[in-house]
Order: sequence, then structure tokens, then C-alpha cells
Amino acid sequence: MSASTDLAVIIVSSSTARNLEFYSAVDHTRLKKIEGLLAEPHEIALDPTRRLAYITHTYRAGAYGERNEKAHEISIIDVDRQEITGIINIAPYKAPHDIEYDQLRDLLYVGVEDIDGRNGLVMIDPTERKIVGNVPLSAPNAHWLAVTPAGKVYVTHKEAPVVSAIDPTAREVVATIPMPGGAEELDADPSGDYVYVVTPKVKYEVGAPGQIFRVPLRDGDVVPRLVKIDTRTDEIVGEIEFDDYNSGIRVTTDGRVLVTRMRFLDRGVESPPGAPRALPNGELIVVDGKTMTVQGRVDVGPMPITVRGSADASRAWVSNLGNGKVSVVDLAEVRVIAELHNNVGRGYGGTHGLTFVPPGKAPRAGGQAEAKRE
Repeated sequence: MSASTDLAVIIVSSSTARNLEFYSAVDHTRLKKIEGLLAEPHEIALDPTRRLAYITHTYRAGAYGERNEKAHEISIIDVDRQEITGIINIAPYKAPHDIEYDQLRDLLYVGVEDIDGRNGLVMIDPTERKIVGNVPLSAPNAHWLAVTPAGKVYVTHKEAPVVSAIDPTAREVVATIPMPGGAEELDADPSGDYVYVVTPKVKYEVGAPGQIFRVPLRDGDVVPRLVKIDTRTDEIVGEIEFDDYNSGIRVTTDGRVLVTRMRFLDRGVESPPGAPRALPNGELIVVDGKTMTVQGRVDVGPMPITVRGSADASRAWVSNLGNGKVSVVDLAEVRVIAELHNNVGRGYGGTHGLTFVPPGKAPRAGGQAEAKRE
């Protein structure tokens, strides 16, 4: 099926299958599948002006915290042609995880891990496709990023107990916000007044292959929370507590905060080796960003991680690492209405990177969207 700029599209990738798929965001028909991506694809960012998306390649294999070979590339995707049109090599920086596009400054920001003394925020000119700056950070690993409409950048560092706030014009850290227990993903609201952070870092234990166990909260542990940061003062101004760890987050265009929760096996309730599909389903939690109250919850697939919303905030898509599916959620009723089969039937599916592409017209050839191979 051919691509159309008049069609809203979902782009999704499995890290382990190294694939990239395009689906209609309306009826969820699969439009195209690309296989054989560089190992291993992770997060995706959209440049809506050029009609390009960018996907990071973090590790050659494995996951965060493992002693594995680090990748150092970003693939460029023409969202209308539905093709990979180039590669940005960010070496000597390595292990790029999250990536965001700053429309105000026309820059790409990439968070990298602390490798060979290099870390922090890497800044890329998307026209030249070259590194134009780096902001080193005191915390070792820049894992997830959020960019406000005014271009202020916030970074979480997994286990490091801080959130870094960066002025990308001055290329300096302007605030370090304490975050006991570390943090997972974060996102800015549409107004840019607030940033929401999932904290602390998720805890789990890995047993035999396919066995991932829950770590119960104990006395003295940091309570799992969603915190709200005022971007003018860089202070926490609101929070909501949860009874277990959460992972992914996205703020919708109408200000609701979507949070993903992974559930793991309890000790003594073990599935057969190599069968992560036996993991419990995870959950999508919908929070009112103004009042910091839960509006709804719905079960999704096992090990949900990335969540993204539609332009009108009517739908959300949740990638599920555990089974290779994407859960499609109606946000008005907070219920799952469909599933996309990205990498199903192979045990751990690894479905991770995800972005929503609104309909639109690409600039003419020779303009900003002109493809260029590296």
C-alpha cells in the first residue's frame, strides 16, 4: 500500500527484531514494513516541518546497564516515502537513547551514556546532519529528554538522583532538581509551564531466561510518584503517589498525562523458561495534569514502555516490550480498541520506539525535507 501525506500514521519499531513499521492511525492497516535496521533501534522523534523522523540505535544487543557493545547512529526516516534515507553517525559519542526535535532552534537533541569520558546532551544540526554542540552533565547517563516549546531541555538519568535542566542557547545546566531514587521518562506539557517525571527508576530482578520478577517496595524505599515541575522555578509543585513502579510517560495535547506501568512476576509464580509472554499485562494510567488525580486505568500488554498520543488527544498507542504488540487506547473511554502486531510470536517482542505522524505535506525537493544519504 502506498504512503499518503493525507493520512495520519503510526511508526513503530522492535529493538530485537530490528524492524520499522508504518500503520494507518485511523484504521490501523499496516502500510509498510522495513527489516534489517542497524542494531538496535530505540526511540523515535519527529521533525514535522521536514517530514522526517529520527530513530536512535543504542546498543548492538541487550539492554541498559549491561556490558554490551554500544551503538552510535541515528537513522533518518522519510515519513511520507516511508523509507530510511540516511544515517547520522554521532561517534565518538555512544549509546544514544532518547531523541527530541527543538522546532524553535531547529536542532536535534540526543541523550548519550557516559562512555570514554563523553556524556550528556548532544546537539545536531538536522540540515547538515552534523554535531554542533555537547552539554556535559554531572550525572553519568542522559537517558530520557523533554523539550519545552520555549526550547528548555530536561534530562533524566535512570539511577542518578537528579533531573538536569539545560539552556541550549547558553549550552549550560541551569538547574539540578533532586530526584531521590532516580527517574524514568519525562515530558513537557503543551504550554511549556510544567514538566512531568516518572520516578524512581524501575526495579526488577532477572532470573532464568524469560523470568522477570517484581521487587516489592520495602520500608525506606522511595515511593513511586509522578512529579510535576514548574519550568519557571525548576521546583516540584505537585505529585501523585503510586503503589508500584512506572516507566513511560507522555502529555497529551489537552494536558492529560499518560503513564505506563510494567508488572512483573511475583516470586513463586514462575512461568516456563523463555516465555516472557506469561508476564502479567501492564497498565496505562491517565492522570489529570492540573489536579494530579487519576482519571482512568486500563490493562495493556506485558512490559508497556513507550506511549504516544494523537494530535486531537482522542487516542493513545502503547508499545509492549513483552509481546511485540502495540495497544491502541480510546482515551475518552480509557479502553483498548485494537492491537498492532509488530513482532509477535517470538517470545519477547522488544517493541519499543513509537511516534505519531500527523497528516501533512512535505516541502518540495530542494527544501528542508530533501533527502541526503550519508
